[in-house]
Amino acid sequence: MNIRGSKGFTITEVVIASALLIVGVTAVFSAAISSIRTQYMSSNLYHATCLARNRVQRGLALPFDTLPALASDNDSVDQDGNANANGPYLRTTTLALVSSNCYTITVEVSFPIGGGAMSATPAVIQSKIARAMHSEVIEE
Repeated sequence: MNIRGSKGFTITEVVIASALLIVGVTAVFSAAISSIRTQYMSSNLYHATCLARNRVQRGLALPFDTLPALASDNDSVDQDGNANANGPYLRTTTLALVSSNCYTITVEVSFPIGGGAMSATPAVIQSKIARAMHSEVIEE
């Protein structure tokens, strides 16, 4: 048998081609996992920002004198902002009295980033709410 004239690949060529294929597939797989992780985190950041914004809007809907009732510290909330012991988000609402007619409201919402960990930097919305912004009925 004459193997010099046969056409085909040597074992070395097959091993090198297989190694290159494995490296390429691993790179594509890593990029896909990274993309999924980034999408998950950005989606949760978006929801956390919406929760914070909605809390500020709720403050605008309440009578001015009842705003301190919004204050909370690390409340677990669900995706709709409802208190839920198993909620994936942690919301803190602080109110600081700027003057007798104005509060500064700060809402911080920490969000899950995967693997049971929470974001190191929460979504933060801060606004001022003045008594004049409320449509309270003034009786004369």
